[in-house]
Amino acid sequence: MAMGTFSIIQALAVLLAAVIIYYSRALYQKGNFSRRDAWTWYGFSVILMLAAVLPTYLDIFAGIFTRRSLDTLLVFGLLLSFGLTFQLYVRLQQTNKEITELVRRVAIALGQKRKK
Repeated sequence: MAMGTFSIIQALAVLLAAVIIYYSRALYQKGNFSRRDAWTWYGFSVILMLAAVLPTYLDIFAGIFTRRSLDTLLVFGLLLSFGLTFQLYVRLQQTNKEITELVRRVAIALGQKRKK
């Protein structure tokens, strides 16, 4: 790819980042995202946009970790996916605990109503 050209993949990456920013903001305004969640996804989106628009700057990081920038992106993507999977697991466990507590309270309340 020559300097100054903009490929379809780069355009799709910028579009995806813009959609993530828009959707994250909408979820935050509805109260479905915490402030930390929204800013985390904003940050990932900005990094994605920068990586798409300025791919030659990734060569700086590529020299530190691997020889090719695509390999570096794949490694970071894999590490990121493990981190996000862990975060999802923790939230799932928290939600499961909250649902169990809610079901227990509802069962106790219904049991007390039936005794009366």
